[in-house]
Amino acid sequence: MCGGHGPARPGVRLALENTDRRPDQLLTVFAEQDPEATARMLSYFVDIPPSDPSFVLFKDGELVFFMPRHRIETRDARAVASDLQDVFDEFCQ
Repeated sequence: MCGGHGPARPGVRLALENTDRRPDQLLTVFAEQDPEATARMLSYFVDIPPSDPSFVLFKDGELVFFMPRHRIETRDARAVASDLQDVFDEFCQ
């Protein structure tokens, strides 16, 4: 098990490196460094409690995927990447 945000960034990197399908745009919001950007991002999914770190995917303006903290921190980067690749395969061109 990895603690903290350890597997988050490496998981995204692995997912993006190992798939032909990927989101058109990638965006990172750092909660403690940019409260305005964080508030704006959270406004897009008001029914989901804040989770840091987390991953979200929007398609055509609709939230189609959310991976909360507990599905990131309790796993290694390869497991996180595998889930993200599955989501990219399903929702991305």
